[in-house]
Amino acid sequence: MIHRRSFFDMIRVLLVENDPCSAELLVLFLEKTGSIQVDTALSSFEARERIQAARYDAAVLDTTVMAGDLMPFIRDARLFYPSIALILQSNRGDEQAALPALSLGADFYLSKEWDPHIRYTKLHHLIWQAVRQHAAEEALRQSEERHRSFFENFKGIAYEMKTDGTPVFFEGAVLKITGYSQEDFLQGVIRLEEIVFPGDRALLNASDEKIRGFPFYSTEREYRIVRRDGNLAWVHDQIQNITDHTGTPVSIQGVVFDITKRKIAEETIRENQERLMRLANDVHDMIFRYELTPSRRFTYISPAAAAITGYTPEEFYADPDLGKNTVHPDDQMRFRSVLQGNIPKKRPVQLQRIKKNGRIIWTEELDVPVFNTEGDLIAIEGVVRDITARKRSEDLHRENEERLKLAIEGAGIGIWDRDMETGDETFNRQWAEQLGYSEEEFSGEKNFYEQLIHPDDRERIRQTTEDYLLGKIPFFTVEYRVRCKDGRWKWVQSVGRAQYRAGHKRPYRMTGILMDITGMYMARAGLEEANKKLNLLANITRHDILNKLTGMFGYLYLLDEILPDDERMRKYFERIRSLADTIQRQISFTRDYQDMGVRSPLWQNVAAIVRLSALSVPMLGITLEITTGALEIYADPLLEKVFFNLLDNAVRHGEHVTGIYVSWERRDDSAVIIVEDNGVGVPEPEKKDIFKRGVGRNTGFGLFLVREILGITGMTIRETGTEGNGARFEIEVPPDGFRLEPASTEGGQSPSGEFSQSATP
Repeated sequence: MIHRRSFFDMIRVLLVENDPCSAELLVLFLEKTGSIQVDTALSSFEARERIQAARYDAAVLDTTVMAGDLMPFIRDARLFYPSIALILQSNRGDEQAALPALSLGADFYLSKEWDPHIRYTKLHHLIWQAVRQHAAEEALRQSEERHRSFFENFKGIAYEMKTDGTPVFFEGAVLKITGYSQEDFLQGVIRLEEIVFPGDRALLNASDEKIRGFPFYSTEREYRIVRRDGNLAWVHDQIQNITDHTGTPVSIQGVVFDITKRKIAEETIRENQERLMRLANDVHDMIFRYELTPSRRFTYISPAAAAITGYTPEEFYADPDLGKNTVHPDDQMRFRSVLQGNIPKKRPVQLQRIKKNGRIIWTEELDVPVFNTEGDLIAIEGVVRDITARKRSEDLHRENEERLKLAIEGAGIGIWDRDMETGDETFNRQWAEQLGYSEEEFSGEKNFYEQLIHPDDRERIRQTTEDYLLGKIPFFTVEYRVRCKDGRWKWVQSVGRAQYRAGHKRPYRMTGILMDITGMYMARAGLEEANKKLNLLANITRHDILNKLTGMFGYLYLLDEILPDDERMRKYFERIRSLADTIQRQISFTRDYQDMGVRSPLWQNVAAIVRLSALSVPMLGITLEITTGALEIYADPLLEKVFFNLLDNAVRHGEHVTGIYVSWERRDDSAVIIVEDNGVGVPEPEKKDIFKRGVGRNTGFGLFLVREILGITGMTIRETGTEGNGARFEIEVPPDGFRLEPASTEGGQSPSGEFSQSATP
C-alpha cells in the first residue's frame, strides 16, 4: 500500500552512529522539537536490519561507520526504499568518501566539524528539506499512478451529449452500472433521462433547465435509476455544460458513479445511530458530549442525567456550567484538571456530586478527549455512573476488614503467607510477638520460623503438606510445637489453603492462620487419658457383663428343659430371655459407638468398602451390583459399619430381596450414593423415625449408628424408596468430601469401575 505523508506526521529518522555521546546529543536535539522520532544503529548491519523492520523517512549515515558498505547500502536503499531521504555526515578530511555516495543517490552531506549548535540546526533543516522533497516526489508519483489507474480501472461512466440529448460518447462501466451497453446509448436505443426512477425525475428538472440555459453551469446530483434488469441503483451524477464562443451551452459532460453500496451503508449507519441513540437513552448511565470550543456547551446529554443528578437534559443544555456546579467543592480542583485536558487514559475519575435535592452521591466518570486535526482539545465525551451503593459497600468492606484485623489481634491469631515458588514465608507482627520475637527477627533471616519448629514435628508437617497438595486430604491442618524466644515450647495449630493461577496445577501461594493451642492440647491430652481409662473400664465392664449373660443364657437353656408346662411361667420365662437378648445387643452396640470418631477420617473407596461389608452379610441368592467406579469419600474409619447395616437391613427385612444395587450421581456440587434393593421397602409411616435411636425391628441402633458415623464428616442419609418397590437410601456427600481416583482392576473391579457379585449357587 502506498503511504502518503501528511504535514502532521511524525518524521522517523534512523541515525547510524557508533559514538554513544554523539548519538545521544543528536537524538536529544532532534526529538526536542516533538516532530522527529529518532532510532539509532551502531553498525551498517544493524542499520539494514532496522530499515527492513520499520518505515523511516530519513537516514543519517556516518560514512566512517558505514565504511565499505556505504555504497551498497545507498544502492539498495534507492532500489528498495526510494522514498527515504539519505543524509551523509563525516569528520573533516573524509569528504571524499561522500562524493560517490552523493552521485549514487544520497541527498545531502554535512561535515561534523561545524559548531554543534549550527550543525544540529543544519541537520534538522536538511532532514526536513529532504523529507519534504521526497514527499513531493512521492506525491507526484502517486498522482501519476492515480491518473494511470483511473483510466485503466475507471468504475464510473464518463459521457457527453448535446443539449438536445444526442449522445457524443459513453465510456467506462456503462454495462455494469445500467445494464445497457454503450451502443444502446450511442445508437439511441435508450436515453439517460429515460432510466431515471420516476419518483426522482422531478428533482432533476430544475438542474436540467439550468444546464441547458446557463453558461458555465455545473452541479452534482444523486438519484435512482432503473437498471435493465428492473432493479434500482443509486448514482452520483456530476455534470457541467460546454459553451460555444458566444457562451451558449452546446453540450453536457458528466461522470456517473454507482453509489448504491454507499447509500446502503449510509442507511445502515443512520439506523445504527438511531439504535445507539435509543440505547443511550435507555441506559442507566449518563452519557454526554461537552464541547470546549468555540464556546463551552453540552451538545448531548442522555435522559439518565435526571435520575443521577436530578437535572434534566434541557437544564444542562441551558446552563453550560451545570456539570461543574454539581461537583462537590472537595472535588472541584480535580474536575477543573479534567476540563484542562488532564484526563486519565482508560481510568475513570471518581467525583462527589450534589444532586438537585441536595443529596451527595458518588459518581464514576470515564472521559474521552476529542482533538481537532491540530491536536487541540475541542470536546470531552464521557459516561457518568452513580456508584454510591458501591462506595458504601467498599466502606463496609473496609470496616469489616478493620474489624477482622481487630478480632485477629484480640484473639491472638497468627497469619502466614508462603510463596510456593521461592519458599519465602511471612508472618504478621501479632504472631511474632506471641512467641516473644520482633517482626524484624522473623523477616530478617530466611527459614527463621522453620528453625523454631520442633525437629520431631517437621516431617509430619512436610508429609501433611504433600498429602494436601496431592489431594489425599481435603484440608490442610497440622499441629506441631514451636520454640518461644524464652525457650518454652508451644503447641500450635496451622490451618491453610493453596491458591492456584488459572490453568495451572501447581499452587503459587499458600496462606493460613496459626493458633496457640497449648492449653487446649494439655486439656485434650488429659481428656484422652481420662477417655482411655473410661474405655478400659467400659471394656472390662462389657466383658464381665457379656460373660455373665453367657452364663445366664446357659441357665436359661437348662431351665427351659425342666420348666413345667405352665402358661404363666412360660410367659415370664420368655420375657426374661427377651430382656437378656436386648441387654446383649445393647452392650455389643456400645463397642461400635465407643470407637466412632476416635480415629481421624480418611479417603476410602466406596466400592472396596461395600465389597468388604458384604463379606459379613449372608448374601445367598442375592446379587450385589456396585457401579460407583473410582468414587472415594472422606469418612470415619467405621464407614464399613454403614454399608454393613444397610446391606444387613436389606437381607433381614426386605423379605424377597434378590438384588442390591449401589450407585452414585452428581447433584449440583454434591455427590449422592444410592443403596437400593428390590424388596418390600420401608412402610411410609416408619420413614421419619427409622434413624432414631431405639427404633427398628432388631436392636434399634443400626440405622442410628449409620447416621452418626456419616454425620462425623458432614454427610447425611435419608430413605426415598417406595413401599412395595424396595428400600432406597441416599447418602449425600458434601462437595469437598468426595473425589474420583483412577479405578483399580483388583478385587473384582472392572476397568470401567463397575463391580458385580452374585451368591447364587
